[in-house]
Amino acid sequence: MEEDMSTYSYFLHLRRPSFRLVLKSGSSFPSGLDPIDWKFKEERPYDKVHAEVMKDIECQGFGAYQQDIRSEDIPGARIAASSRR
Repeated sequence: MEEDMSTYSYFLHLRRPSFRLVLKSGSSFPSGLDPIDWKFKEERPYDKVHAEVMKDIECQGFGAYQQDIRSEDIPGARIAASSRR
């Protein structure tokens, strides 16, 4: 099997810095998103891109996710935390 040498560009949203956009390096921004709203963060090789993000890129041409979610932002998180006591 041939190794994938592709790289992927990670961007963070300037007003919502926990939002990430991932594109195959050299790809255009998705329609409806303005590149001026995003800042380049880093480039990663194929084997360092999360499988779920890669699946999104394959299906829709880009991956997007939110990182640094606080536990209180997750529905049911307080119930799960209190039930462990």
